[in-house]
Amino acid sequence: MNRACQCFPVSRERLVSALHDAPLREEHAGLVAGSAVFIAAADAQAMSSFARDLIEVMALPAFRDAALALAGPSARHDPGIAGGLLGLDFHLTDAGPRLIEVNTNPGGLLINVEIQDALQACCEAVARWLPALPVGDSVRDAAFGVFAREWAHSGRSGAPVVAIVDERPESQYLSPEFRLFRALFESHGWRTHIADPAQLAHRDGRLWLGDQAIDLVYNRLTDFPLDHPSSQALRSAYLAGDVVLTPHPRAHAVQADKRLLTWLSDAARLVELGAGERLARDVAARVPPTFEVRSSEAERWWRERDHYYFKPAGGYGGKAAYAGDKLTRKAFEGILAGTYLAQEEVEPPRRGSEAFKYDVRAYVDPVDGRVLLLAARLYRGQTTNFRTAGGGFAPVVVVTPQD
Repeated sequence: MNRACQCFPVSRERLVSALHDAPLREEHAGLVAGSAVFIAAADAQAMSSFARDLIEVMALPAFRDAALALAGPSARHDPGIAGGLLGLDFHLTDAGPRLIEVNTNPGGLLINVEIQDALQACCEAVARWLPALPVGDSVRDAAFGVFAREWAHSGRSGAPVVAIVDERPESQYLSPEFRLFRALFESHGWRTHIADPAQLAHRDGRLWLGDQAIDLVYNRLTDFPLDHPSSQALRSAYLAGDVVLTPHPRAHAVQADKRLLTWLSDAARLVELGAGERLARDVAARVPPTFEVRSSEAERWWRERDHYYFKPAGGYGGKAAYAGDKLTRKAFEGILAGTYLAQEEVEPPRRGSEAFKYDVRAYVDPVDGRVLLLAARLYRGQTTNFRTAGGGFAPVVVVTPQD
Protein backbone atom coordinates (compact mmCIF):
# COMPACT_ATOMS: atom_id res chain seq x y z
CA MET A 1 0.00 0.00 0.00
CA ASN A 2 2.82 2.40 0.82
CA ARG A 3 4.51 1.63 -2.50
CA ALA A 4 1.52 2.05 -4.77
CA CYS A 5 -1.56 3.48 -3.06
CA GLN A 6 -2.01 7.25 -3.14
CA CYS A 7 -5.31 7.18 -1.27
CA PHE A 8 -6.22 9.83 1.31
CA PRO A 9 -4.97 12.93 -0.47
CA VAL A 10 -4.72 16.04 1.72
CA SER A 11 -7.04 18.85 0.66
CA ARG A 12 -4.75 21.85 0.31
CA GLU A 13 -7.75 24.18 0.16
CA ARG A 14 -9.14 22.88 3.45
CA LEU A 15 -5.71 22.97 5.06
CA VAL A 16 -5.07 26.56 4.00
CA SER A 17 -8.53 27.50 5.28
CA ALA A 18 -7.81 25.84 8.64
CA LEU A 19 -4.50 27.69 8.90
CA HIS A 20 -5.95 31.08 8.02
CA ASP A 21 -4.38 32.62 11.13
CA ALA A 22 -1.18 30.60 10.69
CA PRO A 23 -0.42 30.88 6.98
CA LEU A 24 2.03 28.61 5.17
CA ARG A 25 4.76 30.49 3.33
CA GLU A 26 6.41 29.54 0.03
CA GLU A 27 9.26 27.86 1.88
CA HIS A 28 6.73 25.51 3.52
CA ALA A 29 6.47 23.47 0.30
CA GLY A 30 8.07 20.54 2.11
CA LEU A 31 5.98 20.79 5.28
CA VAL A 32 2.94 18.75 4.23
CA ALA A 33 3.14 15.53 2.21
CA GLY A 34 0.57 14.73 -0.44
CA SER A 35 -1.16 11.75 1.16
CA ALA A 36 -1.28 9.47 4.17
CA VAL A 37 1.15 6.77 5.28
CA PHE A 38 -0.22 3.29 6.07
CA ILE A 39 1.02 1.34 9.08
CA ALA A 40 0.00 -2.03 10.46
CA ALA A 41 -2.23 -2.16 13.52
CA ALA A 42 0.38 -4.40 15.20
CA ASP A 43 2.99 -1.64 14.81
CA ALA A 44 0.63 0.98 16.23
CA GLN A 45 -0.05 -1.25 19.23
CA ALA A 46 3.66 -1.97 19.70
CA MET A 47 4.47 1.77 19.77
CA SER A 48 1.70 2.36 22.30
CA SER A 49 2.93 -0.45 24.57
CA PHE A 50 6.52 0.70 24.24
CA ALA A 51 5.59 4.28 25.19
CA ARG A 52 4.09 3.07 28.47
CA ASP A 53 7.12 0.89 29.18
CA LEU A 54 9.50 3.76 28.40
CA ILE A 55 7.73 6.11 30.80
CA GLU A 56 7.92 3.43 33.50
CA VAL A 57 11.68 3.02 32.99
CA MET A 58 12.37 6.76 32.95
CA ALA A 59 10.45 7.13 36.23
CA LEU A 60 12.79 4.72 38.06
CA PRO A 61 14.64 6.67 40.79
CA ALA A 62 18.03 5.19 39.87
CA PHE A 63 17.49 5.99 36.16
CA ARG A 64 16.53 9.57 37.02
CA ASP A 65 19.47 10.05 39.37
CA ALA A 66 21.96 8.63 36.87
CA ALA A 67 20.56 10.90 34.14
CA LEU A 68 20.78 13.97 36.37
CA ALA A 69 24.42 13.12 37.15
CA LEU A 70 25.14 13.72 33.44
CA ALA A 71 23.25 17.01 33.35
CA GLY A 72 24.08 20.62 34.12
CA PRO A 73 22.92 22.66 37.14
CA SER A 74 19.63 23.89 35.64
CA ALA A 75 18.41 20.27 35.27
CA ARG A 76 18.84 19.60 38.97
CA HIS A 77 16.09 22.07 39.83
CA ASP A 78 12.84 20.13 40.27
CA PRO A 79 9.80 22.27 39.39
CA GLY A 80 7.41 19.49 40.36
CA ILE A 81 5.77 19.09 36.93
CA ALA A 82 6.30 16.49 34.20
CA GLY A 83 7.43 18.87 31.47
CA GLY A 84 5.05 18.73 28.51
CA LEU A 85 4.60 16.20 25.72
CA LEU A 86 7.20 13.75 24.47
CA GLY A 87 7.85 12.89 20.84
CA LEU A 88 9.03 9.34 20.17
CA ASP A 89 10.46 8.85 16.67
CA PHE A 90 10.40 5.35 15.19
CA HIS A 91 11.55 3.50 12.12
CA LEU A 92 9.25 0.58 11.27
CA THR A 93 10.95 -2.71 10.44
CA ASP A 94 9.92 -6.31 9.76
CA ALA A 95 10.68 -6.93 13.45
CA GLY A 96 8.46 -4.05 14.55
CA PRO A 97 9.07 -0.40 15.49
CA ARG A 98 12.55 0.71 16.58
CA LEU A 99 13.00 3.92 18.59
CA ILE A 100 15.41 6.37 16.96
CA GLU A 101 15.20 9.22 19.46
CA VAL A 102 13.14 11.03 22.10
CA ASN A 103 12.19 14.72 22.03
CA THR A 104 10.83 16.90 24.84
CA ASN A 105 9.50 19.71 22.66
CA PRO A 106 8.21 17.76 19.65
CA GLY A 107 6.96 20.04 16.92
CA GLY A 108 4.05 19.38 14.63
CA LEU A 109 1.24 18.07 16.83
CA LEU A 110 -1.36 20.71 16.00
CA ILE A 111 -0.21 20.99 12.38
CA ASN A 112 -0.75 17.25 12.07
CA VAL A 113 -4.22 17.57 13.56
CA GLU A 114 -5.08 20.10 10.84
CA ILE A 115 -3.54 17.87 8.15
CA GLN A 116 -5.55 14.90 9.33
CA ASP A 117 -8.74 16.97 9.36
CA ALA A 118 -7.97 17.92 5.74
CA LEU A 119 -7.80 14.30 4.57
CA GLN A 120 -10.12 13.22 1.79
CA ALA A 121 -11.18 9.74 0.78
CA CYS A 122 -10.55 9.43 -2.93
CA CYS A 123 -12.95 6.49 -3.36
CA GLU A 124 -15.64 4.60 -1.47
CA ALA A 125 -13.32 1.66 -0.78
CA VAL A 126 -11.24 3.72 1.65
CA ALA A 127 -13.87 6.15 2.93
CA ARG A 128 -14.70 3.83 5.83
CA TRP A 129 -11.25 4.41 7.30
CA LEU A 130 -11.84 8.11 7.95
CA PRO A 131 -14.12 7.67 11.00
CA ALA A 132 -11.45 5.45 12.61
CA LEU A 133 -8.90 8.28 12.69
CA PRO A 134 -8.47 10.22 15.96
CA VAL A 135 -10.94 13.12 16.15
CA GLY A 136 -9.09 16.41 15.79
CA ASP A 137 -10.92 18.13 18.63
CA SER A 138 -10.19 15.25 20.99
CA VAL A 139 -6.46 15.55 20.26
CA ARG A 140 -6.57 19.31 20.79
CA ASP A 141 -8.41 18.81 24.08
CA ALA A 142 -5.86 16.20 25.19
CA ALA A 143 -2.96 18.50 24.30
CA PHE A 144 -4.48 21.38 26.23
CA GLY A 145 -5.12 19.00 29.12
CA VAL A 146 -1.38 18.35 29.41
CA PHE A 147 -0.68 22.08 29.79
CA ALA A 148 -3.62 22.54 32.15
CA ARG A 149 -2.26 19.75 34.33
CA GLU A 150 1.18 21.40 34.41
CA TRP A 151 -0.44 24.66 35.50
CA ALA A 152 -2.56 22.99 38.17
CA HIS A 153 0.36 20.92 39.55
CA SER A 154 2.44 24.08 39.87
CA GLY A 155 0.10 25.18 42.65
CA ARG A 156 -1.16 28.25 40.78
CA SER A 157 -4.80 29.08 40.17
CA GLY A 158 -6.83 31.13 37.72
CA ALA A 159 -6.11 31.48 34.03
CA PRO A 160 -2.40 32.06 33.28
CA VAL A 161 -0.92 34.55 30.86
CA VAL A 162 1.19 32.44 28.49
CA ALA A 163 4.25 33.12 26.35
CA ILE A 164 5.23 30.70 23.56
CA VAL A 165 8.99 31.23 23.39
CA ASP A 166 11.52 30.47 20.67
CA GLU A 167 14.48 32.23 19.06
CA ARG A 168 13.16 34.63 16.38
CA PRO A 169 9.77 32.89 16.43
CA GLU A 170 8.41 34.44 13.24
CA SER A 171 11.32 33.00 11.24
CA GLN A 172 10.99 29.47 12.66
CA TYR A 173 9.88 26.86 10.14
CA LEU A 174 7.10 25.65 12.44
CA SER A 175 5.92 29.17 13.27
CA PRO A 176 2.39 28.35 11.97
CA GLU A 177 2.10 25.93 14.88
CA PHE A 178 2.88 28.68 17.40
CA ARG A 179 -0.22 30.50 16.22
CA LEU A 180 -2.27 27.30 16.37
CA PHE A 181 -1.22 26.84 20.00
CA ARG A 182 -2.00 30.46 20.73
CA ALA A 183 -5.51 29.95 19.33
CA LEU A 184 -5.90 26.76 21.40
CA PHE A 185 -4.82 28.43 24.64
CA GLU A 186 -6.96 31.51 24.03
CA SER A 187 -10.01 29.35 23.29
CA HIS A 188 -9.70 28.25 26.94
CA GLY A 189 -9.30 31.80 28.25
CA TRP A 190 -5.49 31.82 28.49
CA ARG A 191 -4.16 35.10 27.08
CA THR A 192 -1.14 34.15 24.96
CA HIS A 193 1.86 35.90 23.41
CA ILE A 194 4.60 34.66 21.07
CA ALA A 195 8.05 35.93 22.00
CA ASP A 196 11.80 35.69 21.58
CA PRO A 197 13.61 34.85 24.85
CA ALA A 198 15.65 38.04 24.55
CA GLN A 199 12.41 40.04 24.96
CA LEU A 200 11.88 38.63 28.46
CA ALA A 201 12.98 40.21 31.75
CA HIS A 202 13.04 38.84 35.30
CA ARG A 203 12.39 41.37 38.04
CA ASP A 204 10.33 41.83 41.19
CA GLY A 205 9.62 38.11 41.43
CA ARG A 206 7.96 37.87 38.01
CA LEU A 207 8.87 37.13 34.39
CA TRP A 208 7.96 40.04 32.14
CA LEU A 209 7.31 40.53 28.44
CA GLY A 210 7.34 44.31 28.19
CA ASP A 211 4.84 45.45 30.82
CA GLN A 212 2.97 42.11 30.80
CA ALA A 213 3.70 39.60 33.57
CA ILE A 214 4.00 36.03 32.23
CA ASP A 215 2.78 33.10 34.29
CA LEU A 216 3.50 30.11 32.03
CA VAL A 217 6.03 29.64 29.23
CA TYR A 218 5.54 27.02 26.51
CA ASN A 219 9.21 26.44 25.76
CA ARG A 220 10.08 25.71 22.12
CA LEU A 221 13.78 26.55 22.53
CA THR A 222 16.48 24.08 21.54
CA ASP A 223 18.68 25.63 24.23
CA PHE A 224 17.69 22.77 26.52
CA PRO A 225 19.73 23.75 29.64
CA LEU A 226 18.94 27.48 29.13
CA ASP A 227 22.63 28.33 28.88
CA HIS A 228 22.55 30.82 26.01
CA PRO A 229 22.82 34.56 26.89
CA SER A 230 19.37 35.24 25.40
CA SER A 231 17.82 32.65 27.77
CA GLN A 232 19.13 34.13 31.02
CA ALA A 233 15.96 35.96 32.09
CA LEU A 234 13.92 32.81 31.50
CA ARG A 235 16.48 30.66 33.31
CA SER A 236 16.57 33.03 36.29
CA ALA A 237 12.78 33.14 36.61
CA TYR A 238 12.53 29.36 36.25
CA LEU A 239 15.14 28.59 38.91
CA ALA A 240 13.53 31.11 41.26
CA GLY A 241 10.11 29.47 40.80
CA ASP A 242 8.69 32.69 39.38
CA VAL A 243 7.30 31.13 36.19
CA VAL A 244 5.92 27.75 35.11
CA LEU A 245 8.16 26.45 32.32
CA THR A 246 7.20 23.49 30.14
CA PRO A 247 9.14 21.61 28.92
CA HIS A 248 12.00 22.38 31.29
CA PRO A 249 15.71 21.44 31.57
CA ARG A 250 15.04 18.58 34.00
CA ALA A 251 12.57 16.93 31.62
CA HIS A 252 15.10 17.01 28.80
CA ALA A 253 17.86 15.65 31.04
CA VAL A 254 15.90 12.63 32.30
CA GLN A 255 14.00 11.83 29.10
CA ALA A 256 15.60 13.20 25.92
CA ASP A 257 19.35 13.45 26.45
CA LYS A 258 20.63 11.24 23.62
CA ARG A 259 23.17 9.61 25.93
CA LEU A 260 20.25 7.85 27.62
CA LEU A 261 19.83 5.77 24.46
CA THR A 262 22.97 3.87 25.43
CA TRP A 263 21.14 2.66 28.56
CA LEU A 264 17.76 2.15 26.92
CA SER A 265 19.31 -0.22 24.36
CA ASP A 266 21.10 -2.26 27.06
CA ALA A 267 18.81 -4.59 29.03
CA ALA A 268 21.52 -5.44 31.59
CA ARG A 269 22.07 -1.74 32.32
CA LEU A 270 18.33 -1.18 32.77
CA VAL A 271 18.17 -4.04 35.27
CA GLU A 272 21.05 -2.38 37.18
CA LEU A 273 18.95 0.80 37.24
CA GLY A 274 16.00 -0.98 38.83
CA ALA A 275 13.92 -2.29 35.93
CA GLY A 276 12.48 -5.77 36.13
CA GLU A 277 13.84 -8.26 33.62
CA ARG A 278 10.68 -8.29 31.48
CA LEU A 279 10.51 -4.49 31.31
CA ALA A 280 14.24 -4.15 30.60
CA ARG A 281 14.10 -6.77 27.86
CA ASP A 282 11.03 -5.26 26.17
CA VAL A 283 12.43 -1.70 26.17
CA ALA A 284 15.92 -2.67 24.99
CA ALA A 285 14.46 -4.76 22.16
CA ARG A 286 12.89 -1.63 20.65
CA VAL A 287 16.02 0.59 20.82
CA PRO A 288 18.87 0.04 18.34
CA PRO A 289 22.21 -0.60 20.10
CA THR A 290 23.72 2.81 20.86
CA PHE A 291 27.22 3.62 22.10
CA GLU A 292 29.33 6.62 23.05
CA VAL A 293 32.07 7.28 20.51
CA ARG A 294 35.45 7.56 22.24
CA SER A 295 38.57 8.76 20.46
CA SER A 296 40.46 5.82 22.00
CA GLU A 297 38.29 3.54 19.80
CA ALA A 298 38.72 5.58 16.62
CA GLU A 299 40.03 2.66 14.57
CA ARG A 300 37.03 0.51 15.49
CA TRP A 301 34.47 3.19 14.64
CA TRP A 302 36.07 4.01 11.30
CA ARG A 303 36.18 0.32 10.40
CA GLU A 304 32.54 -0.29 11.40
CA ARG A 305 31.12 3.11 10.37
CA ASP A 306 28.90 1.76 7.58
CA HIS A 307 26.65 0.06 10.15
CA TYR A 308 26.02 3.11 12.33
CA TYR A 309 24.43 6.53 12.39
CA PHE A 310 26.46 9.17 14.26
CA LYS A 311 24.62 11.81 16.32
CA PRO A 312 25.88 14.64 18.55
CA ALA A 313 24.83 14.01 22.15
CA GLY A 314 23.38 17.51 22.41
CA GLY A 315 21.98 17.71 18.90
CA TYR A 316 18.43 18.01 17.58
CA GLY A 317 16.59 17.86 14.28
CA GLY A 318 19.30 15.83 12.56
CA LYS A 319 21.82 18.70 12.76
CA ALA A 320 25.48 17.61 12.53
CA ALA A 321 24.37 13.97 12.26
CA TYR A 322 25.95 11.59 9.76
CA ALA A 323 25.11 8.29 8.12
CA GLY A 324 28.24 6.19 8.54
CA ASP A 325 28.35 5.03 4.92
CA LYS A 326 28.49 8.70 3.82
CA LEU A 327 31.08 9.73 6.41
CA THR A 328 34.23 11.56 5.28
CA ARG A 329 37.53 11.55 7.14
CA LYS A 330 37.13 15.25 7.95
CA ALA A 331 33.65 14.73 9.43
CA PHE A 332 34.93 11.72 11.36
CA GLU A 333 37.70 13.83 12.95
CA GLY A 334 34.97 16.25 14.09
CA ILE A 335 33.04 13.37 15.62
CA LEU A 336 36.08 12.25 17.59
CA ALA A 337 36.67 15.81 18.81
CA GLY A 338 33.07 16.21 20.00
CA THR A 339 30.60 14.22 22.10
CA TYR A 340 28.93 11.79 19.72
CA LEU A 341 26.86 8.63 19.84
CA ALA A 342 26.87 5.80 17.35
CA GLN A 343 23.47 4.19 16.87
CA GLU A 344 23.14 0.99 14.90
CA GLU A 345 21.55 2.01 11.63
CA VAL A 346 17.95 0.99 11.11
CA GLU A 347 16.87 1.41 7.51
CA PRO A 348 13.79 3.67 7.34
CA PRO A 349 10.70 2.35 5.54
CA ARG A 350 9.70 3.74 2.13
CA ARG A 351 6.60 5.40 0.74
CA GLY A 352 5.42 5.95 -2.81
CA SER A 353 6.82 5.28 -6.26
CA GLU A 354 9.39 8.05 -5.68
CA ALA A 355 10.70 6.11 -2.67
CA PHE A 356 10.40 8.69 0.06
CA LYS A 357 11.85 7.55 3.36
CA TYR A 358 9.67 8.07 6.41
CA ASP A 359 9.61 7.77 10.15
CA VAL A 360 6.67 7.76 12.55
CA ARG A 361 6.38 10.15 15.48
CA ALA A 362 4.22 9.29 18.48
CA TYR A 363 3.12 12.29 20.54
CA VAL A 364 3.02 10.95 24.08
CA ASP A 365 1.75 12.10 27.48
CA PRO A 366 4.83 11.83 29.77
CA VAL A 367 2.76 10.93 32.83
CA ASP A 368 0.96 7.80 31.65
CA GLY A 369 2.56 7.06 28.28
CA ARG A 370 -0.71 7.59 26.40
CA VAL A 371 -0.25 8.24 22.67
CA LEU A 372 -2.21 11.32 21.60
CA LEU A 373 -1.46 11.06 17.89
CA LEU A 374 0.72 9.24 15.37
CA ALA A 375 2.15 11.16 12.42
CA ALA A 376 4.69 10.37 9.73
CA ARG A 377 7.49 12.48 8.27
CA LEU A 378 8.48 11.86 4.63
CA TYR A 379 11.90 12.90 3.35
CA ARG A 380 14.85 12.17 1.10
CA GLY A 381 18.47 12.31 2.15
CA GLN A 382 20.11 11.35 5.43
CA THR A 383 17.63 12.92 7.86
CA THR A 384 14.15 14.40 8.06
CA ASN A 385 14.46 17.88 6.62
CA PHE A 386 11.05 19.33 5.58
CA ARG A 387 12.75 20.62 2.45
CA THR A 388 11.78 17.82 0.04
CA ALA A 389 9.02 18.74 -2.40
CA GLY A 390 6.21 16.24 -1.83
CA GLY A 391 7.63 15.32 1.58
CA GLY A 392 6.82 16.61 5.06
CA PHE A 393 4.28 15.65 7.68
CA ALA A 394 1.77 12.99 6.68
CA PRO A 395 -1.19 11.55 8.58
CA VAL A 396 -1.00 7.91 9.62
CA VAL A 397 -3.74 5.45 8.66
CA VAL A 398 -3.70 2.23 10.71
CA VAL A 399 -4.48 -0.86 8.65
CA THR A 400 -5.86 -4.06 10.19
CA PRO A 401 -5.55 -7.55 8.68
CA GLN A 402 -9.27 -7.36 7.86
CA ASP A 403 -8.64 -4.16 5.86
